[in-house]
Amino acid sequence: MDSSKIISKIKFIFRSPVSDEDGRCKIQQSNFIAALVCGIPSQDGRTKSLSGLRKSVGEFTKYLLSRGAFWERMASKRLTKHLLVFMCDRDFYS
Repeated sequence: MDSSKIISKIKFIFRSPVSDEDGRCKIQQSNFIAALVCGIPSQDGRTKSLSGLRKSVGEFTKYLLSRGAFWERMASKRLTKHLLVFMCDRDFYS
């Protein structure tokens, strides 16, 4: 599945009356998840790492998050909830 199709599916999942805009963050949640999903296969090298994933997310979004900010985003309950919605969406795989 190409990245543009992934992004359009993620935007469809995130459509809701609640805004995705968060003034505290450089990268909004839906963009972060799209970058995370698209960044996994685009890591260079034979071994995959969280540091490599952080760099891939930075290349995709044009914002390189600090290690602390990236780990904080990865550990958030909000990310877990949105990833579960994203992964359990039956329409995504069709």
